Amino acid sequence: MANIFNRKKLREKDAIEKAVGQYFGLLTAYSPVFTTFEGSVYEAELCRAAIHSFAQHASMLEPRVYGSADPAFANRMRQPNELMNVKQYLYRLATVYKATNNAFIAPVCDDAQGEHLIGFYPLVPSKCELVTVNNTVYLRYNFAGSVYGAIEFDRVGRMMQYYFRDEIRGEGNESLRPTMDMIHAQNEGIVEGVKSSAFIRFLARAGNVLKDDTIKAEQKRFRENALNPENNGGVMIFDSKYAEVKQVNSTPFVVDDKQMQIIRDNVYMHFGTNEKIIKNEYSPEQWSAYCKGEVEPFALEASLVHTRMKYTEREISSGNKIYFSSGRLDFISTQDKIKLITDLRDRGMISANEGRELLGMTPIGEDGDVFYIRRDYATVKELQAPAEPAPESETNNAV
Repeated sequence: MANIFNRKKLREKDAIEKAVGQYFGLLTAYSPVFTTFEGSVYEAELCRAAIHSFAQHASMLEPRVYGSADPAFANRMRQPNELMNVKQYLYRLATVYKATNNAFIAPVCDDAQGEHLIGFYPLVPSKCELVTVNNTVYLRYNFAGSVYGAIEFDRVGRMMQYYFRDEIRGEGNESLRPTMDMIHAQNEGIVEGVKSSAFIRFLARAGNVLKDDTIKAEQKRFRENALNPENNGGVMIFDSKYAEVKQVNSTPFVVDDKQMQIIRDNVYMHFGTNEKIIKNEYSPEQWSAYCKGEVEPFALEASLVHTRMKYTEREISSGNKIYFSSGRLDFISTQDKIKLITDLRDRGMISANEGRELLGMTPIGEDGDVFYIRRDYATVKELQAPAEPAPESETNNAV
């Protein structure tokens, strides 16, 4: 496998702990932040649905490589590392980014010195920590459960949101704690209500003062006689030992629809989404707003981070870059697509093959890459008729 660990390939945890001079704060954005809920946002059903929806759309971004610094790198971006294709890579990167508000990216290199980058690998922040060795800051991370690696921190790609107090990471999800507690209490209340209704169905008041052992014996006798499955007549008879017998109807407390909608809206607001997006029931206008507000900012940051990891400042200034295009994120109707293709092709802005791609059709060969433009267009200046010269006779008479 390509060298994900680069120059600092350390397989034992103790090896690096003996070498470090100072530990920095542990990057635990994914660790549980709720005292009552006892889990991260990814363990909550509604939050996971919002994160999954975003990751699914982000995974459809198309990586494009520009420049001549490494011509073969464009093909390698289809498989950023040996474990993931580009869709899987973007899905996991987007999931970590949304669930933790942070995403670390380790460079994958094909040489022992770690100088020739050929791919990328997404890291989970909770498995990373900063350490210093000989006054150099390293990111130490866990890979595959038992293998540890380290790399210079300035070579690590970092993506963040809610970037405020900390210089190297975004804020956690503590702002969602009240909402998560309410969701947890709602679910727990329903479960407990079902449990109680299954265990306690009747309440009987004894007519006399009884000892504890006698009460237990009477409970058993009453249950076997009156609540036995063989008693299918639907009639319950009890003697004078009981002054009263009442049926207990256990109704679990359920938050009403308006309160539940407030809880959902809090989650939607945190993740920048809505119910239509999560259920894939959105209109073109709703999708456009979501794409502009959530997916495209992620694509822009991913483009900047990956470009910086791959190329030097000189190569970037010469036009080399990695760009994640949202061209695949096309959800307009077929009728609108045809109108768009017609308008753009007549103006020479797209070719026939590019139009066929929008419709999900295969290209038709080299002839399909030719650009055409209609010839019934002219500038206003060209349409103005030149002024006719005055007749010679009129000129002589004027003199």
